[in-house]
Formats: sequence, structure tokens, C-alpha cells
Amino acid sequence: MAKTDKRELILRAAEKIFKDKRFHEVKLDDIAAAAHVGKGTIYLYFKSKEDMFFQLAMDGFDELCILVHAVAESDKLFRDKLIDMCTALSNFFSERRPLLRIIGEAQDVLNKRDSDIRQLLMKNHQKLIKEVNQILDFGREQGDLRDDIDYNVAHFILIGSLQFRDRHNSGEGFSVSIEQIVDVFLNGVILHRKEDS
Repeated sequence: MAKTDKRELILRAAEKIFKDKRFHEVKLDDIAAAAHVGKGTIYLYFKSKEDMFFQLAMDGFDELCILVHAVAESDKLFRDKLIDMCTALSNFFSERRPLLRIIGEAQDVLNKRDSDIRQLLMKNHQKLIKEVNQILDFGREQGDLRDDIDYNVAHFILIGSLQFRDRHNSGEGFSVSIEQIVDVFLNGVILHRKEDS
């Protein structure tokens, strides 16, 4: 098995274990058993459990960036790009829910331990934001997005809505489509009336 394949096998096994356990509860022995490798093999790829956890989080950020970048580079209209981006992120959130928790937990756990790691996590987070901003910039250039919108607020509204949707859409009687989220994001909730002349 190639070195990168084994690294990936270990990371996927770790992701499955982190699905049900918090960082401090996971033992490298558990990960080695789940990956069907010796514990020593893990140390060929990762310096420590913290390093593995960090690499898993970084890989997650990379995957998200690749997804958003592909949408940003498409030839679609702004609204369609937003729908495609939201669909890709929503699918990622649903399929890789444990990884999202790992990313969040990595920021909490590793930020306290190592300022270099904190810097790398922030750099990757900024990379993702830059990809989303590329889509928002396109919307501004096309005249579909107001010039006075703070991108931080736009991210919070759009990504927060997606995360809320993905947590609660499985409940009976609650269903929000991505198209509805994008529509509210673009058009707001206020009824726009013509001014009386």
C-alpha cells in the first residue's frame, strides 16, 4: 500500500472514532486497530495524536476549499453559484458531520496548546473565506449583491443558515430548501413596495 494511501486510511479510521468520542477520549491504539495497522505505523505519518487531529482538520478545510473553488470558477450566474456552493457545503456538512466537529474541536483544543497551530488553522480558515469571497465578489460585479454588505455578515448569515438547516431538516415537519435560503439571502424577508408618488 502506498504511503499516502496508508495515511488516508489512518485518517479515515480516526475520523470514524472521533465521531463518537471527544479528543481526550480517543487512544491511538483504537485508531490503529480501526485502521488495521500497528500503533508504530501511525508514528510514521503523525508525530502525536494532536498532530493527527490537526492534520484531519486541515484536510477538512482543504476539501471545503476545493468544493467552493470549483463553484467559484464555474460559468454560472451568481444565484446559481450560491445554490451550488450551498449544496456542496450542505452535502459536506451532512456527509462529514464528524469532521466538522473535529475541525471545531481542533480549534478549541489545539489553539490552547500551540500558537503555530493556531496560525495554521486561521490561515486555512482564511483560505476558505477567500474562496467564498470570490463568489460574493462575482455577485457584486454582476450587480446582484449590494456594495455595502460586510462579507463577514454575509458569511454568518449564509453559512449559519446552512448549518441550522442541516441540523434541523431531518426533523418531522421542518424542511427548508437551499433555494429558500439563497432566496432569503438575496431578497431579504421584507416585502418591497413601490413608493407612493
